Amino acid sequence: MASSVQLYLKEKKRRKQKLKILALAAAAAALLVAACYGLFFSPYFVVRDTSVNGVEQVSRDDVVRIVSGFLEQRTLFVLSQRNIFFFPTAAAERAIGALSPRIASVRVRTHLFARTVSVDIAERHIFGITCGEGTHAERCYFFDETGMLFAEAPLIEGAANLLIRSTDIVPGIALPAPLLHGPTVRYFKELKQATERVGVILDSFALRGEYGDATAHATAGFDILFTMEREPKAYAEVLGVLFAKEIQDQAAQLEYIDLRVEDRAYYKFRAERSATTSLEMIHKD
Repeated sequence: MASSVQLYLKEKKRRKQKLKILALAAAAAALLVAACYGLFFSPYFVVRDTSVNGVEQVSRDDVVRIVSGFLEQRTLFVLSQRNIFFFPTAAAERAIGALSPRIASVRVRTHLFARTVSVDIAERHIFGITCGEGTHAERCYFFDETGMLFAEAPLIEGAANLLIRSTDIVPGIALPAPLLHGPTVRYFKELKQATERVGVILDSFALRGEYGDATAHATAGFDILFTMEREPKAYAEVLGVLFAKEIQDQAAQLEYIDLRVEDRAYYKFRAERSATTSLEMIHKD
């Protein structure tokens, strides 16, 4: 009799524990369903606004239109991308980046508490102009400081602009195009500024070969042949001394100055007269 009572009590206790576990599981499932509903479908997590920063030439309306297009779509055909947790930032960055060659970089972020999507755009800025040669001499493009071509440009000659001539400029270039080298265009800019300080005004540059040989054209009508192995300020110093002590007021008769040989300056006048000068001797004078 005692044994039967004990078995009954044990069975009753086991049933209570089972019911308790089932009740806890049901409560957990209900909480999970509620959390999922709140996460996926609650209006609290719906994107309310889009902010666009950094645009000058790129259309702000076009950027907002792309973001709005993503907001209207669904993930897995069910989950609205208006939900801040499901907005596809990476896909939006790619789509906005393809909007214009002027765009250098895009960052798209979602902000939970503000319920907004922010788009930060870095545009390319004009560093100079590159034009073709020969039959393509008037086909020109703007490029940024990395050498990336990003927009067609008019042919603007003159000392105020950095103009680089290139045989790579041909019809049908797809923009943006990395046809110039960032360090090269920055070198030309620095050389242009350095020579201006000694009175030699350069209005265009061109690469001549694969080993850093280049040519600069001066507004006075002569060319300067040089390599990019030396610092721009060193060339400026040489030119300043050369004009002060050798060429003086004969710049209009110059055909070219060749600075490619270290410690030597070879220059030629249009009247077939030429000279080679030791830079060491000039400095000693």
